Amino acid sequence: MARVRRASHAGSWYTDN
Repeated sequence: MARVRRASHAGSWYTDN
């Protein structure tokens, strides 16, 4: 699990692996 990045598209939160 890396840093949590915000998706520029849907605006949902995804985990940057």
